[in-house]
Amino acid sequence: MNIVIANVLDFNPQIGGLERVSCNLAVEFGRMGHIVYFVAMRESPYTPYSQNQCKPVVEQMMLPNPLIANCEENFFCFTNYLVEKKIDILINQAAETAEFSNLCMAVKTKTKIKLLSVLHFDPARNIKLYYSDPSLLFYRSWVVRQIFMLLKMVYFLRPKRYKRDLSKLYHQLYVESDAVVLLSDHFKPTYKKIAKLHDISKLKSIPNSLTFSVSEETGLKEKQILWIGRFQIMQKRPERLVKVWSYLEAKYPDWHVLFLGDGIYRPKVEQYVRRLGLKNIRFGGFADPEEAYRKSSIICMTSTYEGFGLVLTEAMQFGVVPMAFSSFESIDDIIKEGVTGYKIKPYDLKQYARQLELLMTDENRRSQMAQNARKHVTEKFNVERITQQWITLFEQVCCSTCSELPIL
Repeated sequence: MNIVIANVLDFNPQIGGLERVSCNLAVEFGRMGHIVYFVAMRESPYTPYSQNQCKPVVEQMMLPNPLIANCEENFFCFTNYLVEKKIDILINQAAETAEFSNLCMAVKTKTKIKLLSVLHFDPARNIKLYYSDPSLLFYRSWVVRQIFMLLKMVYFLRPKRYKRDLSKLYHQLYVESDAVVLLSDHFKPTYKKIAKLHDISKLKSIPNSLTFSVSEETGLKEKQILWIGRFQIMQKRPERLVKVWSYLEAKYPDWHVLFLGDGIYRPKVEQYVRRLGLKNIRFGGFADPEEAYRKSSIICMTSTYEGFGLVLTEAMQFGVVPMAFSSFESIDDIIKEGVTGYKIKPYDLKQYARQLELLMTDENRRSQMAQNARKHVTEKFNVERITQQWITLFEQVCCSTCSELPIL
């Protein structure tokens, strides 16, 4: 079987979780005898291959127009490539991007190949962003933040435009794809509601696989708390952990926080750290996270939403205890409350600090939860198991004809 995995950004595994997962799948598919190609629209602005000497794991074709996805030159280039390589299945890893998805749906219609549209985000992400609290970086005063939220509710009431646009995209994806793949079964009710679907037989769920090979115990841990991600203020919200740490640093001078990642808001986060007078926070920039996973005791996620939270399962694989807001449904697949980690009510920073302090001060609890976390993810999200789920889906879409849902 010939497979194309497509995305807006190139498939450099150093960029992030989606890229690492795609590279792992490509390698696994290849080992099973399938031929895999990458198609991308543009290089990542963070870590292009030319800087890091990181080559794609399979042949990668870049579309000619890096700015406008669904344009004529990209359509013809993409279509010709699929025909030339005799592609059977196209996996669109950027289904949440309307313009890129429209391109994938157009080439699917032209070539009659099978299209699997993968949503790597929480289906309700824009709605959650709308209702989330304002960033501490821009609204320092609690009173100002409450006034800002009140004004949003009074003048806009509901994010109607977001819901309308999401509904249109999700419905179109479902109608024109052979399957829409979500990262958790827990996301299906949300997708169904937003897309206004009656039938969800083409909604599938396949979680992200682990992306590291860890066969041994990872050794002694340092008193290090880890945060990994892009410095995005809408989704990732690194400043939340800075605020949480401000409640604890003076009491625990032997602990420190490491931020890995980069982005345009990193200078503002660093400025916020200086303003709060915090000393035990380090910034490591973009880096291979494996060493940090091996050394860290706790990983903190502070996102407004996630599709899956791959950094959590990766860290758990190395015996790092996870903490995250219960702000996205797939968290229930990853964290068993009090057993493999802690889920915090969105977005209660003081509760977050209390639970973090509990982990920091109870080494026996931390050690047991680390063992539980490692066992849980290696059994549930190992690459062989996830790859087989993909192969099963390939067989389903290639051997049966999905009935098309009428447009409502």
